[in-house]
Amino acid sequence: MIYIGLDLGDGESCVHWTRDASGGIVNVVPVSGAGSFLSAITQVNGKNVIGNLALSGMEDAQGVNVCFKRHFLENNPETDQTIQDFVTGILTELRSNPDVGPYLDEAQFIVGCPAGWKPEDRERYRQLMERAGMKNVSIISESRAAFENALRSKENNIDPDLVKQTVLVIDIGSSTLDFAYVKDGNEYGVTTMGNVMLGGGLMDEMIVLRSLELQAQTTPEQVQEIHRLIESSPAKKGKLMLAVRELKETYFNNEDEFLAENKVLDKTVRLIANNKVYKVLLQISPEIVENWLISRPHPLLDNQSFESRLKDSLTSVYDQTKKQKLPDLVILTGGPSRMSFFQELCRNRFLSSRVIVSENPEYDISRGLVYVGGADEGMNACIEEIREYADSDAVENKIEAAIPELVDSISEPLADAVLEECVKPAFRDWQNGALRSLNDFQSEVEKKAERYMNSSTMMQVVRKHVDPWSKRVIASVEEDISQIAQKHQVDFAMENGDLTISLTGGNQPPIRINFVEMIEAVVSVVVVVIMSMICGGSGMALLAAGPLGIILGAIIGIAAVVLGRDAATDIIMSMNIPVILRRFFNVNSIASQENKRKITDSVSSNMKNDQNLRKDLVAQVSNCIDTAITNAANDVQRAMAS
Repeated sequence: MIYIGLDLGDGESCVHWTRDASGGIVNVVPVSGAGSFLSAITQVNGKNVIGNLALSGMEDAQGVNVCFKRHFLENNPETDQTIQDFVTGILTELRSNPDVGPYLDEAQFIVGCPAGWKPEDRERYRQLMERAGMKNVSIISESRAAFENALRSKENNIDPDLVKQTVLVIDIGSSTLDFAYVKDGNEYGVTTMGNVMLGGGLMDEMIVLRSLELQAQTTPEQVQEIHRLIESSPAKKGKLMLAVRELKETYFNNEDEFLAENKVLDKTVRLIANNKVYKVLLQISPEIVENWLISRPHPLLDNQSFESRLKDSLTSVYDQTKKQKLPDLVILTGGPSRMSFFQELCRNRFLSSRVIVSENPEYDISRGLVYVGGADEGMNACIEEIREYADSDAVENKIEAAIPELVDSISEPLADAVLEECVKPAFRDWQNGALRSLNDFQSEVEKKAERYMNSSTMMQVVRKHVDPWSKRVIASVEEDISQIAQKHQVDFAMENGDLTISLTGGNQPPIRINFVEMIEAVVSVVVVVIMSMICGGSGMALLAAGPLGIILGAIIGIAAVVLGRDAATDIIMSMNIPVILRRFFNVNSIASQENKRKITDSVSSNMKNDQNLRKDLVAQVSNCIDTAITNAANDVQRAMAS
């Protein structure tokens, strides 16, 4: 399996691929001879030509199409066909690439889209990719790709917890400036702030305009011809724009050097038409950037400057995010984000945020999409293994192994409660003569025990000791689930008893298992099972063989000494022993530590040997836990399918 990420931008596009999307090496795939290539398509001799070659000024080029992605939401068949042809052209180049071509049919394609696209738009886009020739296509928001790239590329040493908090992505392309705000790292919280027509392509046009204005001072007639030429020939205009783009990238990649020396970078472009050669001198320098590109009002910006429009946009986003929570992290992406003045304006607006930009921001989205492909596969595998875990006997085995611990923790308080609340009061009644015989004493203990076992007080005694046992069992289950998530390199976190297994900024919803609720459910189940046992026939038998039997044995032993060793048990049990002789029977000696230990051991032994109790506990507790885990996984799968 290989993962291929396609960032199809309105101005430029990029493709990356890898075999290991968990954070390993991700490679760019050159298309049309460039890593970041123009989103342009034309026909030459009846064949589609894409990328930089489409705008290279080939004389036979016809029908050049650019900036077509921005029209996708219009649901126009012509736009769809242009996008389809462009993607088919990309696939044609990929098939000729020795690294990815042989594996293209089994590749997982991850294609980016704006965060604000609705599910139905994404599905239509996915189907369009399939018609173009892609298989195994996922459509993922570009903002999420930016998160994943920032997290996994390790270029900026981003703390994973920072990405999971509040993040703003500012994506400046050739045509638009897009903002995506994510809270808590989940894409469902994304709010698209708007698509501002403020991209690097506008600067390209401004540089061409300035060059022609200067040239018009010396050759006005020729400049008019150049204007007519580029208006009538998109290919020739594209050749100019491509040259400007290369000029501008060289400048902003080495801006410190140009600023220090106040250097001017120029390039002459030759345009040929009607057997004539037209030359256009393109220039860029610190002065041109500051006084022309940044500060000068422009008709395309309603006579605002680039700087003024950018400040307005950033302020609008700042005000909107402030209503919820200002971003902890601001990610700048897109090729033009290299521009130092752009970075400075973003940092000045979001002073309390960490603002980052990668070394190759034009690669951020496609590289991040590749990471998303691996993360999604990990999430799907994680969900499947969690389901298998719930379907297995893993939880049942844990419950089975933990039952002796549960019984031991309950036996002593249960024995103490029965002794204190049932045996001792009845014993005092017998000792004072209120009860005629030990048979009456036995009957009274059983009556008190039946009432007490069914009381809320008894339930609280059981619950008090079931609660920590349940927490230990579920903590072990939680550890198993966390290890499954870790195995598949999926993020997981435990907070306030809520285990969240999620993808950073994911469009897949996280698996949330509330272990606090699970503990409460398990406690209730265990209490019901145990209370049903001790309040039923087996419970009364447990008492007869336990506390009451041991106490009666102790009393009969003393009575035999007092009345003579030949006295039979049946006689002693039915005898109305004189009250004065009953004073020889001391409750403290009867309820001695030795007898308490015997009572506890008896209760424990009887509960451990109760197969019905063991069976009910294993079945009901494991069902409670497995059902909660399965429901969480099913909820995620339903959400993913919708």
